[in-house]
Amino acid sequence: MLTQNNIALVKIESTYGLDPTPTTSSNFIALSNVKVNPNMTYNETTATDGSLSPRAGTLGKKHIELSFDHELQVAAGAVTAPPCLTLLRACGMANTSGSLVPRTTGFESCTIWVYEEDILWKVTGCRGNVAWNFTAGEPVKLTFTMQGRYAAPIDSTFPTSWTDAGAAPLVAMNKSFDFNTSIHPVVESLSFSLNYAMVQNPSIDDAVAHGINAITYSDRNPEGSFNPEMTKASDIDFWTGYAAVTQFPIAYVVGNSSAKCTISIPKAELMGITPGDRSGTLIYDIPFKMVRNAGDDELSIVFAAA
Repeated sequence: MLTQNNIALVKIESTYGLDPTPTTSSNFIALSNVKVNPNMTYNETTATDGSLSPRAGTLGKKHIELSFDHELQVAAGAVTAPPCLTLLRACGMANTSGSLVPRTTGFESCTIWVYEEDILWKVTGCRGNVAWNFTAGEPVKLTFTMQGRYAAPIDSTFPTSWTDAGAAPLVAMNKSFDFNTSIHPVVESLSFSLNYAMVQNPSIDDAVAHGINAITYSDRNPEGSFNPEMTKASDIDFWTGYAAVTQFPIAYVVGNSSAKCTISIPKAELMGITPGDRSGTLIYDIPFKMVRNAGDDELSIVFAAA
């Protein structure tokens, strides 16, 4: 079996853990570096007797971890509904009036089917995190780390066709990066994540849960970083803002001739400034914290026509 022969289908669940049966015609998403990792707890039997030989053990709680990358696409026929929208909703984001924002309640989940040639993993109850990575001149990369309920893989015929609704990946260049509303530092890369704390809720009930009732969240720690070229304080005064814990808005637009994705971080607090070098040019590496205004508004992502 070939690593390259790998297909993923993703669909939002109406009921947590209940497979909505994704299809190749409606739920395909282009992914890379797909890894499916069954996580099982082995219980050693601790009783002793007159022999040093170990007793047979047992299996305890089980769940599945998945990780993969997606080069950000917009849907060729529906720019407001990119192929990754389902995954973003299952990573703690609410789709509110066309704007994706963080949640505190009402978390959604998805089912992910992964075909590894003629082996099929059906992972239900998936929730997780996504890290956004923008590097100048490269496709925007979203790195997902998901967890879901355990189910053993099954034999299944590898699909012979699928519908890819996505256009070419969006590339991080030729658009606008704004710091503090109207300042445009020279930045090579931007990254951020909501960093939800994942929780496996244990349960002694439910025969299909394998000891874990649901994957959910207990907290989040939204952070990011960017690396602007060094400037004089009279041009961009990062140091004064850092010392005063000033809250700066950060915004970035990435897109093509037909669609765009607008990233808005209304209040970013600089967490440090480390001088560095990029091919002979002095730079700063600057991590930042995304903080609230009224709550659940430290990040906004909007897909729209260009």
